[in-house]
Amino acid sequence: MAADPSAPGSVLVVRLSSLGAVLLTTPVFENIKTAWPSCRTSVLVKKAFAPVFHKNPFVDEVLPFEERTIWGWAREIRRRRFGLFLDLHDTRRSRLWGWCSGAGRRLRYDKRTWARR
Repeated sequence: MAADPSAPGSVLVVRLSSLGAVLLTTPVFENIKTAWPSCRTSVLVKKAFAPVFHKNPFVDEVLPFEERTIWGWAREIRRRRFGLFLDLHDTRRSRLWGWCSGAGRRLRYDKRTWARR
């Protein structure tokens, strides 16, 4: 089987907090790996929720949010050159990271937070 030319080499999924929301992201990783088996998957999440992903066979790397500042993560995300930036958090901070990411594709879950305010 030929490699999928649309497959990103790596994907960063951002979902920092709220245990229920973090748990609901777990099928996303299986779907990514099903579509693109050779893709490397990373998740940026608060340290308290990181254990949700530690034994997930579809997650290659867990990045604890508390290890860097907001701007430190902006620089690190850009340095890693993710092929896909998947923002499931949808905050000003995560939008900034997506904008700074340099990722070939950026997708964001629109929570309509701004409309509710």
